[in-house]
Amino acid sequence: MSKGGYIALAVALTVVLLALFIVSFLLYVRQPAPKGCENLGRDMSQCGSCEESSCRFYRKAEELAQKEREEKEAKQNASTSPSEEDKPKQGQKPTGGDSIGKEE
Repeated sequence: MSKGGYIALAVALTVVLLALFIVSFLLYVRQPAPKGCENLGRDMSQCGSCEESSCRFYRKAEELAQKEREEKEAKQNASTSPSEEDKPKQGQKPTGGDSIGKEE
């Protein structure tokens, strides 16, 4: 086979593979959602039950849950740490739990 024949064969094979890709992609896009997944959309509340780690909705739900846990933990840490008003100023005696019930 000549050089031109190999080039024509390569082009024809590329066109066939490209057509196969386009047809399979269009069939994939037009495929209806599985039963029970029709109304997922932006509602991630139904997503936690399947645990399909390759699913983009599952990953998004996990990211949101992790973010909520971090925010909740940050709020708890902020509420348990003493504020600036509670700390004794320089030169002042601390007031509070140590001196309760003790006479000076």
